[in-house]
Amino acid sequence: MDQKNQDFLLIIAVSRVAGKLIAAGINPDFVITVDPKDVSFDVSRQVIQYSDKLLLVNAYHATNTIIGQWQGPKLYMGVDFLGKIICLICLLQRLL
Repeated sequence: MDQKNQDFLLIIAVSRVAGKLIAAGINPDFVITVDPKDVSFDVSRQVIQYSDKLLLVNAYHATNTIIGQWQGPKLYMGVDFLGKIICLICLLQRLL
């Protein structure tokens, strides 16, 4: 993806692929994690090194190992995660 095109896109990445996207030069605007299993941390480990530059959006049941090691901002979406994430995307589209 061309860097100039990234400025016109809202890039949302799940935690397990966000690190791979960044390594490929694609910078997500925020990262989402919802999986309560410890394996979620294992497959998401690569993105932790970029956490000071990214917003983590998480649901109430996301694994504590990711949330606890995240160095950047976090947005807790609570129980109605899907409804809130749709509202967040709509809001961000209006701002961009």
